[in-house]
Amino acid sequence: MDSRLVLSGPVDSPGVYFRMLRGYSTAWTEYGEWKGEFTNIPKRRYGTQGTVFASTHYPNQALLILRRNGASQYAGVWMILTFRNTDTIDVDWIGHAGWRGEGELSREPLGTLPR
Repeated sequence: MDSRLVLSGPVDSPGVYFRMLRGYSTAWTEYGEWKGEFTNIPKRRYGTQGTVFASTHYPNQALLILRRNGASQYAGVWMILTFRNTDTIDVDWIGHAGWRGEGELSREPLGTLPR
């Protein structure tokens, strides 16, 4: 999975833009790809698949709830971001069906982030 996360604004109410490209395989599909974009920034919301609900726990954690458009409020994924002293963020994924996963996001120079 390739993920890009852009955070902006104040700590207590961050603006979030999240883009995800995921490859998958099922019993019926040998290989498929899914692209999704989520945001809570009104001017960037057009064409996105869902909304981000963000809250923080000072000083080093943020909770992002990704909800698909048109789905139940209980359908979605939770991302618990833990900011370290380095340029990395630990990610704990909690899926709507109870699955869990771990990952890591690396900080990129400002000029390389998606527009």
